[in-house]
Order: sequence, then C-alpha cells, then structure tokens
Amino acid sequence: MHRKMMRDLMKQDKQTLRRLKATLSQLIVLPSIYTYQQAISWHPAHSGTLGRILTDNSRDAFSSGQATGEVLVHYLHKRFDHRKLADWQPSFRKIIRLAADDNNSDDEELPHWQQDTWFKPHEAIRALEARQLVLAGNWESDIITKVKQIAIHQLQGMPRKEAEQAIAELLRVNMNRAELIVTTETTYAYNRGRLSSFHANDVDYVRFSAVMDARTSPQCRSRHGLIMGMDDPALPGNTPPLHGRCRSLLTPIYSSYQPELITPQFLDWSNVNPIPKGWRTG
Repeated sequence: MHRKMMRDLMKQDKQTLRRLKATLSQLIVLPSIYTYQQAISWHPAHSGTLGRILTDNSRDAFSSGQATGEVLVHYLHKRFDHRKLADWQPSFRKIIRLAADDNNSDDEELPHWQQDTWFKPHEAIRALEARQLVLAGNWESDIITKVKQIAIHQLQGMPRKEAEQAIAELLRVNMNRAELIVTTETTYAYNRGRLSSFHANDVDYVRFSAVMDARTSPQCRSRHGLIMGMDDPALPGNTPPLHGRCRSLLTPIYSSYQPELITPQFLDWSNVNPIPKGWRTG
C-alpha cells in the first residue's frame, strides 16, 4: 500500500515538475540589457509563478493525504470489525471533553498538540500556502540575483557565448532543485493531510513507515516501524519529511484494535538518528 501511495504522489510530482520546468525556462534567460541601470532594475515577466505552482501542489497533496487517511481508517475499521470501538475515546478526546465541561473553550486552555495547526484543515492550508510562498520567494530571488550577475558580467566584457553557457548551467541547477523541492514539499503536505484525517477520526497512535531500500536514509531507517501517540509533543519533529527527497509516511493505529503493538519496544525513540542539522520538520 505504501508503494502504491508513493506512485500516486510521483504522478502528481511529475505534473507539478512540468509546470515548474516550463516556468524556469522562461525565468532563466539571458536578458537584453545594455546598461548597468537596466541590469540592476531587471525583473522577469513571470515573477510569482513559482509560488502559485507550489501552493497548488501543496493544496493538492494535503487533500490527497486527507483522502488517503480516510481510506486507511476505513480499512482498519473493516479489518477489526469484530473489535467494536463502542464508546471508546482516545485519551486526548477525553481531555477535550473535560475541558468543554469546564467551559474552557479557548485554545490556550487546550493541550499544545490539540492547538497544532495541522489538526485544523483550514489553518493547515493557510500555513502550507504561506510556507510555499516564502520558499518560492527565496528561490525566485536567488534566480533573479544570479541572472543579473551574469548580465553584468556580460556588460563587463564576458563573451555572449560564455554568458549563454552560464545561463544554461543556472537552468540545469534549478531544474534539479525543482525536483528536490517538489518531492520534499509534496511529502510535507501529504503527511500533514493524513494527520488531519487521523485526528478527525480519533486515531490515537501513528507508526513511522519508511520505504526500505538502498536509498533509505539513516534517519528514516532508524524510525521505521516505531510508534508514537498523536498527543506526543515529539510528533511534529518526527513527521516526514525528515530530509530532502524523504519518502516516509505516517500510518494510523487504534490502540483499542491493536493493543499488542503499543509496547515499550515500539514506543522507544531513544536510538533514532538525529534530523540533519538545519532541517526543520514541524
């Protein structure tokens, strides 16, 4: 099931990449510039397109994650139909009910994990859009700066052929960068869509699921199969992606259905490999 999900995500990634690469081909061109003032003030005609493409991709990935989460939850209910949930509620639901009984309705009165943006779809979408716009803005700014530098070097005497080669290399580097960004950001939005669905369906535990092959990172390999409560404060920091091109996912577990999985062995995260320095997860 994991590999099928990843194949579906790859199809979405390919569509997004086609749009990004077409835009990059229009952004990264050698401009017709004849003065230093023109070079300094130059701005591409397609500015802002990267942000629109990335926000579209994140919204789609988040929605796909929600839909897949619903399918996984339905599968668990069907598989364990003989173990009825009845009036069972996970611990965090009980806490919320008690808080409501005490008229503590403000967010600051709820546990920190219940305030998490990713458990609230509308807020999650806004947060994803903001994340993508910042990412795209930084990316586009970097491209514009480098194109200006090449144009200025040409004004200073660089042969046009060399300038064209520099533009071609800049385009190649950013095509590769596009693949890294799309794969990573799709995983980011997709897993948070799943978390939103799990929370809405009262899932109380999640299991870390990595694609185990020659490309599996030490971070994901060391976490594969481990289980964490949905109310664990460490969950945001262990929600994929844990690195660039991360392919790992979180899968749902109901402790009432599979209590045999909730053991000290699977709950022990003390020996996992640390996240790469500078990498932000939550």
